Amino acid sequence: MFNENDLLNSYNIRFESFLKLSTLTEEHISNSRKYFKQTSLEIRDPIPLKLDVYCVVAGLPFEINFINFLKNLKKKLSNILDNSLHYLVKDSCHAVELLVTKWPNDILKENINEEIIEYFKQKPFSPINIKTAGVQVHDDGCIILRCIDENSKFRLLRKDIVSKIDLLPEKQSNWVHIPLGRILEPLNSMQTKLLKNFCIKSQNSCGRKTTINKFHFVHEQQWYQTKINYLSTFNAF
Repeated sequence: MFNENDLLNSYNIRFESFLKLSTLTEEHISNSRKYFKQTSLEIRDPIPLKLDVYCVVAGLPFEINFINFLKNLKKKLSNILDNSLHYLVKDSCHAVELLVTKWPNDILKENINEEIIEYFKQKPFSPINIKTAGVQVHDDGCIILRCIDENSKFRLLRKDIVSKIDLLPEKQSNWVHIPLGRILEPLNSMQTKLLKNFCIKSQNSCGRKTTINKFHFVHEQQWYQTKINYLSTFNAF
């Protein structure tokens, strides 16, 4: 999946699950609620759960013009979701995931983090341009911003790293997306319709571009990058 159409088709297949719905029910959003402390949901102030993940990401934060673009999207989403509980990623925590070296339930494999650092020392990358391709919502309440990488450079970099480092988890993203948040309470038919229309309109609008000039290797200790330790930073040449 290394051309633009294949990536867009993959996004669209997942988006279709939401388009088929007339409402978003408690059953639909039950999976999204699992990412947050139960007590925080009860008082309607969602706090992401703690976790133990190691990953390489871009962003944290993005450049200011792009952050302002994301803020505007989130404001529009919040207006639609209104009183239905939802969580939107903090401005400084937005990121696009290149790869993961340890998922929450994995055991950290010996030397794998050192191998990632060594890879970037040996193979510096050139700046990567990405362009947004609209918002989409999934049938579990997940909200993302679809992005396309120019000349597939982001995905090809991921592919090369995976091919060079055998210890990496088999599960890796095939996308170039930026998580925006989660819907945590049901939506009625009007909200669902408005949200569908907003997503489709955003997908048909001109994309916003930004350039990835660095990646951060981080130890993520709370979902949505709300608590992280920076292990290393890799700059483009």
